[in-house]
Amino acid sequence: MKYSSKRMHKNIRKSNLIKLYFKQGLNQKDIAKMYNVSQQTICNYLQSFNIKINHGRRYINCGIKTKKLWNDKDYRIHMSKVHKGQKAWNKGIPLNKQLDKNMNKLRKEKISLTLKRKYKNGERKSAQLGKPISLSHRLAIKNYMTGRFFGDKHPNWNGGSSMKPYTLKFKHVRKLILLLDNYTCQKCFTNENLSVHHIDYDKFNDDEINLITLCKPCNGNVNANRDYWRGYFNEKIDSELYR
Repeated sequence: MKYSSKRMHKNIRKSNLIKLYFKQGLNQKDIAKMYNVSQQTICNYLQSFNIKINHGRRYINCGIKTKKLWNDKDYRIHMSKVHKGQKAWNKGIPLNKQLDKNMNKLRKEKISLTLKRKYKNGERKSAQLGKPISLSHRLAIKNYMTGRFFGDKHPNWNGGSSMKPYTLKFKHVRKLILLLDNYTCQKCFTNENLSVHHIDYDKFNDDEINLITLCKPCNGNVNANRDYWRGYFNEKIDSELYR
């Protein structure tokens, strides 16, 4: 509720409140003591002057542009003294718990996309970029990763199907598929290091419509996100322009 002019305190002005509240860093309670009024009264005046209240540690613009205020060297020194000795709310809390506590899923995805774009455009660089890794650190990483994603511990583990031999029929059909695809990878269109891929990832399904030519790097890449690549290659096989 805004105060009428009859009820306004003579000494409480917008410029004074901005000076005390932002430049000097005083809170509503301290300002109320200076004017000998209640804290709620100061809060009402801030609202009546259309000054947005600073909630907690989050700075909100209140009539003066934030950049202009923080460019003031004296103000930065003052705020540094005010916050000196105060313990950060997230000190000792792992980053993943901080994100779960303060950010919802959509905001996490937005931040992730923003960071990826900045790294791609060179706007942001990794803190370890260009820094050499010591031999002891490399050995520690090697010991940590050894066997960590081996066998059934790997997220793409499929019961050891890659170790099973191909059928006799596949050896004959393989040459036909390479010929039909003009000895060209159907993903990156290279003509080198070719192999034949099972679209449904079943090594024993050797039907022609289940086989497609891929180079070995692409054949390894399509092992991830299998549902997407299964649909992609099936559409390619079913199209009239293919084969």
